[in-house]
Amino acid sequence: MSALPGSPAEDPASASQRVGIAEPPSSDPEARLRELRVYHEGRLQKHNDEPVDAQWSSSTQQLIKEDLGVLSQAAKRFTIEEVDCRTVTCVVRVRWSNYDSAFHDVGHLASAQMRPSCATGIVLPEVTDRSAPVAADLIMDCASWKKGDVGSGIRPSL
Repeated sequence: MSALPGSPAEDPASASQRVGIAEPPSSDPEARLRELRVYHEGRLQKHNDEPVDAQWSSSTQQLIKEDLGVLSQAAKRFTIEEVDCRTVTCVVRVRWSNYDSAFHDVGHLASAQMRPSCATGIVLPEVTDRSAPVAADLIMDCASWKKGDVGSGIRPSL
């Protein structure tokens, strides 16, 4: 006889699946980093599939280039290679001279104050040579900012 859903005898794994609760992230740091990289790649793919809002993307790209350009000049450790905005997301390709510089800057870059007040995420790639140049993609989700749901930042006229 099987346990009723929600009863104390129900298997916890079955209960999690029944109510749609995701398994907790791995406690293994290496496995967690792999999970983050897979998630980040999925977000990049969604960005690439997103149509382009020409007016919004152009004005937002300009704001990001200006704001990150100032930060890049101040830090003198990274360069902005490309900014690609679509309808509500932007991807900024950032390059560092080596992995240690990237590791040092990545948190500051992800939390930088910019006029487009967007949620950000960046994951450094796996490297075998820490002295070699490294590039990573900063993903910016600007949906709330574009709708005007965020208090900070200056929205471009649409």
